[in-house]
Amino acid sequence: MSPVSSSSATQGVSPQFQIAAFKTAQDSQKQEGEAAVNLIQDAVQASEHSITGNNIDVTA
Repeated sequence: MSPVSSSSATQGVSPQFQIAAFKTAQDSQKQEGEAAVNLIQDAVQASEHSITGNNIDVTA
């Protein structure tokens, strides 16, 4: 089987459909990015809460 290029995969598809598919892909990537940022922020907040409860003197 030969690989299908993106240009040959979209031949015969209306420009409106191509634009809609592109926007849908962009929206999905944006949502995934926002979800990743939220996970990171939650992890940072959780680690800050756990760190503040442990006062260990490591200077000795």
